[in-house]
Amino acid sequence: MGNNTNRQAEDVPHPHAIMRMIVNRAEFMKKISLSERQIEYYKAVENQKDKGLRSGQLAFIFEISIQQASTALSNLEEKGYLKRENIGNPTGGEEYFYTVAI
Repeated sequence: MGNNTNRQAEDVPHPHAIMRMIVNRAEFMKKISLSERQIEYYKAVENQKDKGLRSGQLAFIFEISIQQASTALSNLEEKGYLKRENIGNPTGGEEYFYTVAI
């Protein structure tokens, strides 16, 4: 059992190696990094499990405009954290249903 623990420790990169990876991939890291607020939005979707969330629901939860919620969810989808499905809107237009992608 001790060998397994040592092996796991060997698989973890040294902090300096991780720091080099971040610096060398700064543009990529910028693209996928999340603000504290974005993490809160992601967690709100994640808490819905398989039910997912619509922009209006996120707007209600965080007391923001539907447009702000729509933009926030769309940004998380573009970064790869959420997936969306166009469920349409009975009054016309598009409405998306968001679930976690990872």
